This record gives sequence, C-alpha cells and structure tokens, in this order.
Amino acid sequence: MEKGLLGLLNDFHSGKLQAFGNECSIDQMEQVREMQEKLARLHFDLYGEVDEMPEDQKKTASDTNMDNLLQNLEELSSSIQKLNLADSQEIPRTASM
Repeated sequence: MEKGLLGLLNDFHSGKLQAFGNECSIDQMEQVREMQEKLARLHFDLYGEVDEMPEDQKKTASDTNMDNLLQNLEELSSSIQKLNLADSQEIPRTASM
C-alpha cells in the first residue's frame, strides 16, 4: 500500500496526475476558490450592514443585497462550469454500442 501511495505522490509531482484534465490549470482553480471566498465575505458584510439598519429600510436593502449575492453566485457557477466543461472535453469519446 505504501508503494502505491508513493507512486501516486510521484505521479502528482511529475504532473502525470491531474484532477481536471490538461485544460484546467491550478490558476483557474485558485481563481474559483478566490471567487468563493469573495462571495462568502460579501454575504457576511451585507448581512452586517442590513442588521444595523432601521426596520423600514431592511426589506429594500435585503432585496438589493440578495440580487448582488445571486449575481456573484452566477459568476462563480459559470466559472465552475467552465472547469467541468474543460474536463469533459478532455475525455476521449467512444462510440456507443
């Protein structure tokens, strides 16, 4: 078992082992991670802002914040989908039997 794990480690360090295929770089995955972190920070920041507002302004602010969060979530989802598409296009297609 140890020999197999060492083989995997060597494959990883040599670049033979890739989670998302050749079309997906570490930079792209780091960009997605940064987008996730940005979205989480935005969520907490916006919640804090609304929590401190007078009651009559909370509904409007909450709606605006939700739109902002959903837009950022769509961008994140699109970036993740691009990673998946790059990976699926890398897999050779075989004829159906």
